[in-house]
Order: sequence, then structure tokens, then C-alpha cells
Amino acid sequence: MDSKHNFFIDNLDQEEAWRLFKKMAGDYVENRKFKSTSTVVAKGCGGMPIALTTIARATRDKTVHEWKHALRELQTPSVVNFNGLPADAYSRIEQSFEYLKDEQLKKNFLLCSLMGNPIFTSDLFKYSTGLGIFQGVKKMEDAGNQLYALAYELKDCCLLLESGSTEQFSMHDVVRDVGISIAWRGQHIFLVKNEEVWELADKEALENCYAISIRDCLSYLQINIPENIFAGMRKLKVVDFTGMQLFCLPSSIDLLKILQTLCLDQCMLGDIAIMGKLKNLEILSINNSDIVQLPEALGQLTKLRLLDLTNCFQLRVIAPNVISCLSCSKELNIRHCFVEWDVQGCAGLDELMHLTRLAMLEIDVRNDNTLPKGFFSRKFEKFKISVGDVSGIPSEVSIEDWLRFSRPSFSIAIHETLRRLKLKLNSTTICSNKLQGIRNVEYLCLDKLQGVKNVLFELDTDGVTYSLQLTNLERICIDPLKVESFNELETIKVEYCVELSNIFLLSATNCLPRAERIAVIDCSNVEEIFAIGGEADVDNNNAMEEIEFDELRSLSLGNLPKLT
Repeated sequence: MDSKHNFFIDNLDQEEAWRLFKKMAGDYVENRKFKSTSTVVAKGCGGMPIALTTIARATRDKTVHEWKHALRELQTPSVVNFNGLPADAYSRIEQSFEYLKDEQLKKNFLLCSLMGNPIFTSDLFKYSTGLGIFQGVKKMEDAGNQLYALAYELKDCCLLLESGSTEQFSMHDVVRDVGISIAWRGQHIFLVKNEEVWELADKEALENCYAISIRDCLSYLQINIPENIFAGMRKLKVVDFTGMQLFCLPSSIDLLKILQTLCLDQCMLGDIAIMGKLKNLEILSINNSDIVQLPEALGQLTKLRLLDLTNCFQLRVIAPNVISCLSCSKELNIRHCFVEWDVQGCAGLDELMHLTRLAMLEIDVRNDNTLPKGFFSRKFEKFKISVGDVSGIPSEVSIEDWLRFSRPSFSIAIHETLRRLKLKLNSTTICSNKLQGIRNVEYLCLDKLQGVKNVLFELDTDGVTYSLQLTNLERICIDPLKVESFNELETIKVEYCVELSNIFLLSATNCLPRAERIAVIDCSNVEEIFAIGGEADVDNNNAMEEIEFDELRSLSLGNLPKLT
């Protein structure tokens, strides 16, 4: 695991081993029916913590007959010759693998073993989908939920380790080594790392291989990949080239007629037009790669469901009509790219409007003039959209950190939002007809919308369902807010709005019934936070009604010198 300081942990003595085994398997192993068998099973693990935990979790809640079968398996000598790992440790972990309840769990475990730490769920999703593990699941969101459930089951079996995040997890090196061996012997998955040479691969085995992963060349190591490498590997469904120089893809890649997933992450890429011949490709991932343009040929990938271009900072050109041709696309990620939209020789954002199946969109748009009419009215399952110069708005930090206010007294914990919209514009070009129809946003961030006087009133009645961040605005609203737009809003943060004298005009006392956290900071001209009625009522001091916030848990007010 590349640790700098290693220390030796000896095998546990019999008493310690039993304590650990019982903790992992459950107290029922003390039951009279089980104890005679379970104690022998625990002894069979030889005091090795990794064997004790995996075997105990694998046999938890099993019947007496299954426990006796486990004991027989433990007492059967291993015939596997696995260098660097004791045969008994190998057999214990392999036995835990065999006890996994279904093929989905087994296949996901083997995929995890081929990935370096940390294992990102986004990568695992691409591989699992390409291999057809989620049979019968049509929606990508449902497949994602199923993947999380499988990962938690593997953690519960001690075959995966906790990482403190739902987006990644890790695997013990010993468990990984066993998984790689199982995958190579019986599952037709081939892993090449660093300087390993192609001649090590058995030709017959490669002919039956359905997944190949070439990873860990993160210094952009230039490996000489033979042009005919894929000639004898026509059953491939997943190809992963990570961290490589690929100025031209091998010409034999067009032989992969059933290829489902192609990952070219963290690569230096040149001409990729040959990918247009991969007619059955469903997932194409090119995130964090050096690539300048997407050629017209990619428009031939009409079965593509997911295209990931996240963090391709050099990407400038997407050829016209490429996006609109991806008619099966359900997920499109173009965040942190500097794509020129709607200029000569480039795609236009209006092409997105042709993707009727698109459910998940992540995109940065620098110039709001390129936004097509009705862009905000699309009802996506998940989106992260940034419009304008949002460089000052953190994108990679968690929502929890971004919305955690600097005042020590104001600390909030919220869930990771799925639908985020950020607008930061220095011109008056984003008129009200573009804001109208913003729908079903969980986290809305508005920063410096010059010339927009009634911004919140323009929001669709689906409104903002979770968090609202307002920064550097000249005006927030002239007309009272509609009750239906914000009745689910929980978090409100307003900062640096130095032109404002009041924050919200409410049409009724119950416009914000779910508000739990409110902060108004560094708004030097604010005289009041909430008022009932229209702007004229406020000017005439006729709007003195009591506003109740039954759910409010935290209120932070800072640097508001005119607040009375």
C-alpha cells in the first residue's frame, strides 16, 4: 500500500482470534448447535486477522450445514500456487469469495481487485455497465443505486474497506492479490501494469478475455502498443487505458465489434477519430486527459449512453452535430472544459435540446449568450450547471464545506445535492425569459447578476428545493415571493450584497415553512431581513407582521451595520 512506515503484526493467539471471529460473525456462534463447529472454523484461520474477518463475515447467519461445509473446505489443502501469499491465507479469502451470494457480487469484487486504491464508484460503474452486470436495469440512476448496494455488501463481508466517503472505497492488498488471481484464472480479465510486457500474456487466454486494464502509467509512460494488439481479443467488452500517451489508438481497435466501455482517463491523446467505428460503444470516458478536440467521427457513436469529458482543460472544439447525433445519451459530463460554443466550426448548446433521453448533465458555460431558449426548463434527474465566470465559486469541495459558514457558531451538515445551478454574470444579457423556467433545483447559487431586478420571482414554481446562495446581487426581488416556489427550501445564505436594503419580500408569513439555516453576512446596507407585502409597503413601513420559522435551527447575522 506504499506506506512509509511498516510494522509487523503477528498472528493472533487462540483467545484473541476467537474474540475477533465472534465479533465479525455474531454472538450466535456461541449457540450450542454452532459452537463446536464455529470454534474449529476459527482455529482453521490460523490466527490471521484477514482470514478471520473474511471467513466470519462470509459464514454469518448461515445454517449448521453451511458451517460444516465451510469447515470441510478449510480442511481441504489448497492446490493454488500463489507466490508471496501463504496458501492457507489464500484459500481462506478465496472461500469468502465463493460464499458471496450471487454472480453480481462476485463480478464486482473481481472488478474492484483490478483497480488501484482508492476505488472510485464512478469507475466501477463504467466497468460494471460495460460488462452487463446490471441486467434488466434500464435507468442509469437505478444501476448506480444497485452498485452502491453491492459495494456495501462487499464492505459488510470485509472484502472492501471503509474510506469515509460514498464516492470511493479501498481494498486490502492481500485481498486484492487473491482477487486478481481468481479473475485471471477463471474470469477472463487481464491486467497489465507499468512495464509489464505483452509477451507475458497467454494467447489462448487473451482470445477469451472480455476485459483488459492497462493502468498506473501516470507519468504518461509511452508504451509501444502493437497495432494488432486487439486482433485476437474480439470478445472484449471493456478496455481501460489509464495514464498513457496515445497519440494514435491501435488500428486493430476497430475489430472490437462488441466493445461496450472504453476508458482513456488521464491520457495524452491525439487523433481519436478511429473510435467512430466502435458502433456498439455505450460508455466513453476521457476525463482528466489532454485532448484538444472531439472529431466529427464521434457522431457515429449513436448507442453511446455516457460521455465523460470532465477536467479536459485543453478541450476547445467539439465538432458540429457530434452531440446531437448521440441520441441515446443519458449522461453527459463536460465540466471544467474550455469548449467554445456556437462559434464557426464548433458545436452549439442547442444540440443538447435534441437529446430527449438525457437524464444527467454536468456542464460549464462561459458565455450566457450561447444559452438556447428553454435550456433551464429541462427536467433532469441530476445536473451540475455553471453559467458565466464561476472561477471564484468552489466546484470540487463538498457542498458541506461550501455552505459551512465562517462563523464558528454556524456550522451545518447537509446531504450532497444532485441538482446544482450556479450563475455568475457580469452583463445584463441574461434576461428574465432565460431565468424563467428554472426547475427543480436543489442548490442554486446566484452571483453578480447585473441588471436583473426580480431574480427570485422569475423562478419556476418547482423552485429551489434545498439550498439557496446569493452573492453580490443588486436586487433580489421587487414582487413578493410566491409561496409555492420555496416551500421546501432549507438553507439560505446571503453575502456581500452591499446594494440591498432588505433581503426577502414575502407574500405571506409562511413562505419559508422548512427553513432550518439562515445566514446574512457582509451586507452593509441591509436594514431588515424579511418583510411581508410589496416594495411600496416596505417603503411606507406598513409591513409589520410576525413571521414564524418553526423549523429554524441556526441563524447567523454578521457585519450588518444598518440592521435595526
